[in-house]
Amino acid sequence: MTAKPARVFDMFTSLPTPERVALEIRSWGREAGYRKMFGERWSGLLGLQPGTVDWVADLPQKDFLAVASERLRTELPPAEHFVERLRDAGVRRAVIHGPLPVDVPAPDELTSALVERFPAFLVGFARVDLRDGGAAAAAALEDSVVRLGLRGATYTPFWHATPASDSALAPVLETAQRLGVPIWIHTSMHWRREVPLDVEHPRHIDEIAGKYPDLTIICGHGGWPWMPDMVAVAWRHPNVYIDVSAFRPRNIFKAGSGWEALVQYGEKVISEKILIGTTWALLGTEPATIVDEAAAAPWPEAVRDRWMYSNAERLLG
Repeated sequence: MTAKPARVFDMFTSLPTPERVALEIRSWGREAGYRKMFGERWSGLLGLQPGTVDWVADLPQKDFLAVASERLRTELPPAEHFVERLRDAGVRRAVIHGPLPVDVPAPDELTSALVERFPAFLVGFARVDLRDGGAAAAAALEDSVVRLGLRGATYTPFWHATPASDSALAPVLETAQRLGVPIWIHTSMHWRREVPLDVEHPRHIDEIAGKYPDLTIICGHGGWPWMPDMVAVAWRHPNVYIDVSAFRPRNIFKAGSGWEALVQYGEKVISEKILIGTTWALLGTEPATIVDEAAAAPWPEAVRDRWMYSNAERLLG
């Protein structure tokens, strides 16, 4: 059996504070596809009482975050509990991303406050919200980096039905490149069924990586189901990385899983481009289980260490 590595840099962690859980219920928790796929395991792992998710989801917009957080605070342990669970699993550093934009305020201060509580453990990424246009999103990103000290940006194309190559995102990409911060872009399967899957295709990353060669782009959730395309984009662009999160590591290395291109080239030409994220709460699986599965990857020890820690350390410091 492969020994669990001594260190993990979690590129997409879960930290279920009352506010973050409330906003997750308000966002993907009300989407039928996501609710069916992840909802039961997610709420079960967090220990939420039966009916809590429905109760929070049905709350009115007025005072939503305060009311929902008050209820969830009675059911969730403190944030320190989840940080210790991650540390016990071998996670030394972890990236916390701003919640998805919804119809209630979710300022980046929520993310920066968590980083301030755990400064030696967490790295904060600001959420890109295109609802008021690209210029406003770029200004908000600059404020979050300069004033709040966040270290990157997070953009989810399917949430806005706008691919990363769309001109609406250009001010954000230009700002991130100028500030020298990476942008994590959801590039994978999604469950918002009214939005075409193609808005997440790696071809959009290929286009912007060429336009912004000094911008570090992290392709979130691995690029599945377009793995040959994703590998080709990461191989040919020095500024493109692949974050393998939101999928169980044990399934990545199974024959017929669709990950074969990553498994083959991840050991060789893109071994310094792959990152790991646990997304443990979303998967309804303990972080230690995710880490153990990743440690069992049939790659040489040096490649496993790059995937699980040193690539991210080089990228984020």
